[in-house]
This record gives sequence, structure tokens and C-alpha cells, in this order.
Amino acid sequence: MVNNMTDLTAQEPAWQTRDHLDDPVIGELRNRFGPDAFTVQATRTGVPVVWIKREQLLEVGDFLKKLPKPYVMLFDLHGMDERLRTHREGLPAADFSVFYHLISIDRNRDIMLKVALAENDLHVPTFTK
Repeated sequence: MVNNMTDLTAQEPAWQTRDHLDDPVIGELRNRFGPDAFTVQATRTGVPVVWIKREQLLEVGDFLKKLPKPYVMLFDLHGMDERLRTHREGLPAADFSVFYHLISIDRNRDIMLKVALAENDLHVPTFTK
């Protein structure tokens, strides 16, 4: 049995899916913020992972919270050291990143917002009020 967390071949781009690109929330974000406002990361989970600029974090979060079927739950918040990441093609430059894992109960869907940070500037705005 292969352990997908430690098997390096499981991290190859060929193993990643692009199914999440069909998630309706990606279209909603593109319609509101434009097609070049963010980067969608290919993953194996099927959950959309959307890299956004730090300056957009609160606006994007507010937009997702006010959709007809809103993302109402901040399920997880965590940081990641990106300095040793392989397969970075197409992703924003980042020494570190912060993930915001949001859930929409009405949609039965998740989304992860990801903010790239430089080692010399690790500040992000407070996401919740």
C-alpha cells in the first residue's frame, strides 16, 4: 500500500486533479474579481485552493460570506513553510503561506484561500470580526 503523504511520486503534478476547476465558486470568484485576480492551485483533494493577494483577503472573505449559499464556517486556519516546496510551477512566489479553510453548509462544499507571504513580511489582516 502506498502512503500518499510520504510517497514522493504521489506529489508529482501528474497525480494532481483539476476537477475542482469546475466548482461553481471558482466561476463566482472570477465573475466578481476578474480572471486574473487569483491563482487556482491543482490538488489531489478536489477542494478548490485559491491563492489570493493579501490585500484581497478581507474582500474575498466577505464576498464568500455573502453569497446566496454562503461560506459561513472558518473550519481551519494554518500556516505553511513553502521554502522547500517542489512543483511550484504557476504558483505565486512565497516563503510562507496562510490557509483559510472555509465551509459552505448550504453547498456542502469547501474552499481554501491561500495567501503568499515573504519571510520579511509575515503580516495578514484579521479575518474574522
